[in-house]
Amino acid sequence: MSFLARFFVGYNNGLQSALCELGGTPKEHRTDSLSAAYVNAAQQQSLTERYHGLCEHYSMKPTVNNRGVSHENGAIEAPHGSLKRRIAQALKLRGNSDFASESDYRRFIEGIVERLNKRCQGRLGEEQSHLTPLPEGKEISGDMHPFIPILPHHS
Repeated sequence: MSFLARFFVGYNNGLQSALCELGGTPKEHRTDSLSAAYVNAAQQQSLTERYHGLCEHYSMKPTVNNRGVSHENGAIEAPHGSLKRRIAQALKLRGNSDFASESDYRRFIEGIVERLNKRCQGRLGEEQSHLTPLPEGKEISGDMHPFIPILPHHS
């Protein structure tokens, strides 16, 4: 499997898991240009088509941050940095970063994320009232395998 395919499967799975946990989808999904994910125009086109297909499946309008306008991503980057620091701290307190299984590691990370998310439950509830329901019959399991086939977007 190519890097691009692995990247998209991970991106796809992570986004779908988040949408499932939220219980709905936003009207718009914003991302950066994803330029770090491809090395040529063909890869860019493939990733763009797959991303648009994913957004179409969930009835989200795909939008992209403007290149070179770093503050547009600040609302995401600051919490992401905080999460990375908390994971590093928790690993230090644990004494090592060895886990018996991938599921043990996932539970470790989920515990950290759950503690962080408790702080914003009220605001999240307000936001959830504006989400679009998930597509019928497309509930997502918790495993990390591809959930739905993402076909090219046709305009």
